[in-house]
Amino acid sequence: MKGFPNQVAELPKIADGIKCLVDIVDAGRNGRDDGVFGEGLVRARVAGTGHKPKPIDQYLAEQRLKSASNQSFRTTARGLRELYRIMNLIDDSAGPVVVTPLGRTAASFSGKKWDEKQTDFWRGVIRDIEHSDEHGNTSHPYQVLLRLVARKPGITRAKCALALEARDDSAKELDRIAALADLSESDIIDKLGVSQSNWDNAKKVLPKFAEQLDDVVRSSGGTFVLADAPGKAETT
Repeated sequence: MKGFPNQVAELPKIADGIKCLVDIVDAGRNGRDDGVFGEGLVRARVAGTGHKPKPIDQYLAEQRLKSASNQSFRTTARGLRELYRIMNLIDDSAGPVVVTPLGRTAASFSGKKWDEKQTDFWRGVIRDIEHSDEHGNTSHPYQVLLRLVARKPGITRAKCALALEARDDSAKELDRIAALADLSESDIIDKLGVSQSNWDNAKKVLPKFAEQLDDVVRSSGGTFVLADAPGKAETT
């Protein structure tokens, strides 16, 4: 099963986070520094200040007393930078972080009221996400998710994690994960040989994106069906 960054799933916060990174890069600071980016995310209220919220300056002062590996905002910074890379909002393959034109458009939505323009933008970004596993198998996980919901109307949010199990976008892989969706969660986990934590992480983000983009409809019982919009489940 492919991993996927799961630190932030709310699209307005994702816009706030890339705006924070744009500001850091444009100021000539190091966007690859997890401390710099992480503290910026806390000040932008993209990253929280703990289970019991406290003033930002107090929280950061306490975090700085810890070793770098134990500063939680650094984990958020790494995860978000990975997400932005997957979304093609940044390019850090050659060293310094470069925010792409797509990333700057995303940043322009920071602090603005959600509207149809943002929905269309983010739907395009997320549908175009390509993701590869360690063997080089590549898929478009969000497109797979929509096809899975279309195939299995009433699927639970948790089982939408199977979109990250598909090796590629083929009909054969869709058949395979659709068959897995008929099993219980515990049986799926056993059959795939993944840990409970990996499974729990896999179900956090993509279904949340689908809800925010109105690509799926969630019932009162928590199950998903595809929204009534032609073409939503097609692949590129």
